[in-house]
Amino acid sequence: MFDLSTDEIISAPIHRVLALLSIPLLAQNVVEVASLVIDLFWIGRLGGDAVAAVGLAAPLFSLLLILGIGVPYIGTMILVSQRTGGDEERAARTATFNGVVLGGLLGVVVGGGAALAAPALVDALTTIRPGPTPEAVVELTVSYFRILALGLVFASVSDAIEGAFVARGDSRAALYISVATVVTVLVADPILIFGVGPVPKLGVAGAAIASVLGFVAGLVLAVVFVLRGRAGGVMSRSAARVGLDEFRALFDRGLAPTAQQANRRVAELVVVVLVFIAGGSTALAAYAVGTRVFSTASIPAQGLQSATQSVVGQNLGAGQPERAARTASVGVALVGGLLAVIAVVQWTMASAIATLLAPGLTGTAFAQAVEFLRFLAVSYPAFGAMYVLQGGFNGANRGSVSFRASLLQYWGLQIPLAVITAVVLDTGVVPVFAAIAASHVLTAVVLAIYYTTQRGTMFRNAADSGGETPAD
Repeated sequence: MFDLSTDEIISAPIHRVLALLSIPLLAQNVVEVASLVIDLFWIGRLGGDAVAAVGLAAPLFSLLLILGIGVPYIGTMILVSQRTGGDEERAARTATFNGVVLGGLLGVVVGGGAALAAPALVDALTTIRPGPTPEAVVELTVSYFRILALGLVFASVSDAIEGAFVARGDSRAALYISVATVVTVLVADPILIFGVGPVPKLGVAGAAIASVLGFVAGLVLAVVFVLRGRAGGVMSRSAARVGLDEFRALFDRGLAPTAQQANRRVAELVVVVLVFIAGGSTALAAYAVGTRVFSTASIPAQGLQSATQSVVGQNLGAGQPERAARTASVGVALVGGLLAVIAVVQWTMASAIATLLAPGLTGTAFAQAVEFLRFLAVSYPAFGAMYVLQGGFNGANRGSVSFRASLLQYWGLQIPLAVITAVVLDTGVVPVFAAIAASHVLTAVVLAIYYTTQRGTMFRNAADSGGETPAD
């Protein structure tokens, strides 16, 4: 039902194409975020130090994921979709193979380097905080982050394969891979965290090991799909050649979107430090709850962004710029309406959500978590629109626009506002939470204005070049 042929992607009603392609991606993101929520659910039973450690490690590992996965996943998705839309099957399979090879290389280099540097990276975050940081928080953060870093290679290779399936209209494959990942985490988490039978109690380290086992399970299923020739065969022996020209094409399409996401992760690290400065480990625990819920609520935006990139890429490859331009507009309308509903629910049930995810939080930490959840809810529709528009720019090889919007969002708005409130005015952590929400809204407005003025020329130029022009 959810598999789409190239003919359907370039000719069927846009809202139907986006819906059918994005629904499995939404479900995929649900199960991926479920693993984060599962971690928080079990880790929250270990106490405030454990929750704070996961909150401190989360943005650090998110940055690591982008560095190891970004270009293999995004570059493969965009390049394969453009070549598939242009009916270049052999070239599309070659792109997939090189995306997988690149994912393996980056996973080993980036993950291994981060594991070795884990103590220094965590120290760089915690020593900025005036006054001593609880030693238990530091030790737990280093252990959790190091284990995840060593498992990065499995996630990187798996995501490159997922990108190829989505590019060819088979988003169900990505869903199934993520389900395998999360089911593994769901089973392993309580066993490894609290210990069952001969398995010792590993605490926070057990949660990290469970996540790595999930990465491995997802990769195994992805390889099975490839060997069975799913989606018409995303790889083949005849197309299995490594070439610098292929790596260059992957970087051309994936580097700017990856830089955008890396910029986001770096900025999130800075925000973590500002939250730590403004309110210590109490505020950090509240921030961890808010960001995990935000990850769940942002699922529609992430799914529709991936679907938009794939649909725009195939339509440009088929020489249909106007249809490609309409795709982003329809996506904005879909995601804005859906996230508005989610925002109302989150605002109304903020206290119940905080209690469910982290029952150990009390007093100030609980109140701050509720405030953060409500600020985030207000910004959800704008955040969704921003993500889908960036997917349109990425699919048209204009990832640099998305990158500049990300610079504005974080370094032009969010961080300056947070520094003024947390450091200069010393007003506590709640205004920092407000700055995060405000940056979503203001950036979405600017990006929408720019998209409206540039859409005609941008998509025509991309279609005229057959989707093969390197990203600017």
